Amino acid sequence: MYDSELDKQLRRVANEAISEYEAKNDDAARRAIIRTIDMLSGFEEHLFHSEEIILPLMQIMRSLGDQDNCNRLDELLSAMMGEGRIQRNQASTDKLSATMQQIKARLQSGVSATEISWLQKTIVELIAHHAWHFDEYQMVCELVHIAQKHGLDGQIHGLQSLRGNLRAQQIKGDIYGSEANKLYLDWIDYPAIITIETFMKCNARCSFCPYPMMEEQGIRADQKLSKQLFEKIINDLKDIPPESSFTINLSRVNEPLLDTRIYGFMKIIDDQLQNCDIWLPSNGSTLTEKNIRKLNDINCFTTLGISINSNNPEDYERIMGLPFERTVKNIDRLHEMKCAGKINFNVRLTHVTNSRQKSVEINNWLVERWPEFNPCSYRAMDWLGLMPDETRGQEPSDVPALPCLDWHQVHILADGSEALCCFDALGKFASGNVNDQHILEMYNVDWQRKARRLLVSRRSDIVPKICHGCPSPFV
Repeated sequence: MYDSELDKQLRRVANEAISEYEAKNDDAARRAIIRTIDMLSGFEEHLFHSEEIILPLMQIMRSLGDQDNCNRLDELLSAMMGEGRIQRNQASTDKLSATMQQIKARLQSGVSATEISWLQKTIVELIAHHAWHFDEYQMVCELVHIAQKHGLDGQIHGLQSLRGNLRAQQIKGDIYGSEANKLYLDWIDYPAIITIETFMKCNARCSFCPYPMMEEQGIRADQKLSKQLFEKIINDLKDIPPESSFTINLSRVNEPLLDTRIYGFMKIIDDQLQNCDIWLPSNGSTLTEKNIRKLNDINCFTTLGISINSNNPEDYERIMGLPFERTVKNIDRLHEMKCAGKINFNVRLTHVTNSRQKSVEINNWLVERWPEFNPCSYRAMDWLGLMPDETRGQEPSDVPALPCLDWHQVHILADGSEALCCFDALGKFASGNVNDQHILEMYNVDWQRKARRLLVSRRSDIVPKICHGCPSPFV
């Protein structure tokens, strides 16, 4: 049985250890970690979320050269992941194993469009049903490779997140030599993703997005990022070493293709940054053949995401406030060009819903109508309190005890100010500003750097309180 009081005590002592270590009080940090070990001993079966407490403490003990106590922590983790935990997860593991065998058997006979469609649906179902439950890391890695081999971009992101979740909780071997944790460590100094909003304008009225409310109230209305500031950001990004690759997303709470300067901005990135790629989300309303060709002329442009939130015309127009037939016609044209080999970039068709049944229905329609494109489903979020949503304000024990991918990103609004994460539409929860700060200085703010280095949970006292109740699956 989960012991919430013991869990709270553990977190207090563990956070004390981390604080002492950050303050270079090595002896005090060691003493606090030993207290944590003593508190954990004998209570392994009661602590369902304690892996994320112990992993950063193991890193500290390694850095202090205290192998004996590092081994004690490793033994506690092994005990926590013992018979009782294995039995609880066996059903999920069995299902994954059976599905893997199915996938391999189907692919052995050759890869046809039918096989790819089936594989897409199967992977989407796995991600929807079993995030947070699988213990079989290697099988999930194999699924990632299969999805990459067959170009299923929409599934790769979800599988990589699932792989990261598993590896962050797994305790076999040297955790900092693992593939997934190396991913986090590579991003300690330099961001994985930079989002840049060039024009705060959108022609859609999506019911799950705060833009309509912001436009109505005149919040950040029609703000434009100046070309001078854009060039300053690109110059800052040149300080990222060439061996550290990253992605630039030229969008925030807007429709990026409404900015007629966007192709020029993309050309600047293409010419000046050799270690990045560009991806762009869009509602698809402006995808004329001319605009598609402009996108295709950008060598580092790799992925276009198109938001299409229903397969039913009435529902689509109610949700998005755009003509259904126009969007479908644009995607049809894009798909024909892809099939004819006229475009080089990948296309991801996204939708937002909290209904699994609806998600499967939309995904099946997307795969059937546009088999060369990859479907991707997202849950509706409350945008840090801007939108009504029953997920906000959950008990901390109901929120994934895991890190967040947004800690490895920088988000720039059209006026140059910083946003905390994908859902900070107002820039309310961050204080940086690229007008007078280097972008890497903003990225390496103290709490965020600690969170990245120590792989803390979003429920940790190190991170802002607004993160504590966030159920976002982006890990």
